[in-house]
Amino acid sequence: MIYKGNRYSLPLGTYRPGREVGTAEADGKLTLLLGGEVIATHRIHSGRGQLIQSTNHMRDHSASIDALLKYVVELLDNSPGVAQFLTAVRLGKPRYIRDQLGLLERVIKNSSKDIVLKAIAYCSDRHLYSTTDCRDTVEYLTTKLEPLMDASTELPVEYRVKTEVRSITAYASLLGGVANE
Repeated sequence: MIYKGNRYSLPLGTYRPGREVGTAEADGKLTLLLGGEVIATHRIHSGRGQLIQSTNHMRDHSASIDALLKYVVELLDNSPGVAQFLTAVRLGKPRYIRDQLGLLERVIKNSSKDIVLKAIAYCSDRHLYSTTDCRDTVEYLTTKLEPLMDASTELPVEYRVKTEVRSITAYASLLGGVANE
């Protein structure tokens, strides 16, 4: 919705061609109306060419949180510990649970399920009930440990180090002492 040179967001699914949205201005706030019903309220921006947006407007409210939570658990084959982790995330971040579940859904779709499950276990053990922490753990496990976890691949050159074995007398002579072997 364009008002005085700025664009103001509407809730997802509100816009349709030909639909008219009414406006009301009071106390520095812009109220957007559809059929006489308030659908959004924004603080009026003094500049021009700005996008004034509510993150709540971008969320799909059609799916219930419980259904979304169940869907994410099923993506991980109802593995033990996943539902408990997500319940703790929900308790810790109730306002952002939809965003948290959406993030975890993207992580699951772009990563190995085994690594995601290891990340969830890691986070649960350390009481890190955030899917952002889980995502970061997945990234760490993927970039740092995945090559080492696959026994069929040879270790990278930097990990193939042959250490020299010396007698304790070599060190004792450097320090000016005598060692008993």
